[in-house]
Amino acid sequence: MKKLTVAAVAVFLLFVPVARTAGADDAIVNERPPKSRLQAGEALYLSTCAACHRPDGKGMPGAFPPLAQSDFLVPPYSDAIATVLNGRSGEIVVNGATYNGVMPPQSQLSDEEIADVLTYVVSSWGNPGGQITSSQVRTIRSPLGKEASLPTQNPPHPETPEAEVRYQGAPLATTAEDAVVATDADVPPMSKREFKVAKQIFFERCAGCHGVLRKGATGKPLTPDITRKKGTDYLKALINFGSPAGMPNWGTSGELSPEEVDLLARYLQHEPP
Repeated sequence: MKKLTVAAVAVFLLFVPVARTAGADDAIVNERPPKSRLQAGEALYLSTCAACHRPDGKGMPGAFPPLAQSDFLVPPYSDAIATVLNGRSGEIVVNGATYNGVMPPQSQLSDEEIADVLTYVVSSWGNPGGQITSSQVRTIRSPLGKEASLPTQNPPHPETPEAEVRYQGAPLATTAEDAVVATDADVPPMSKREFKVAKQIFFERCAGCHGVLRKGATGKPLTPDITRKKGTDYLKALINFGSPAGMPNWGTSGELSPEEVDLLARYLQHEPP
């Protein structure tokens, strides 16, 4: 009996500190996220954000604001979440420097993916730290409406000019060339005429780097499994402004019109001809 009592006391003493530690951890809001979460966030960051903000988060002076030691990243990070969901355009001051560019919306990412990538960002490079939850993202996403919650739909960029909206929605005289090329919900609709024009633009401007079948050459692959996940707004911003990796700014340079940029962004989500 005495041995049993001693054993019971030992077990009790073993578990009491564990219970206290768990309670203490629960009280820490700014605790370090699990390694697996940070790894998932880092992978998303490198594939989605690093081209502009750089792998080290330092951005590009005069072009893309830094995410390292950024005074824009302030808990509870509502502005950061909204920026990822809505995109951002116009002037913004970060760490005392003014930037005036466009960040395309990333609402095609799930709530969990946005939470993971932002958790990685705020936990890296001298930022305040903490964890962002999918419920926080969901709460901020919900006012955007049903379309923002569906990765297969691409709502217009908040700063899309009215003239461009009219162009995209303007009815055309119906001919054989105006028949819709694809009706798949994952693919933005294009008429045969639009597809033909966009194909010619791609062969003239893009095929040399990205390959005729878009599988990549000196440039990155642009196959539909990649481009559909990015969405029309993201692709338009990339074509318009280019990227630090060497992608030309076809739109802002005047080489392509806004209408041509829109056609090309939609075309890239279709299967190569």
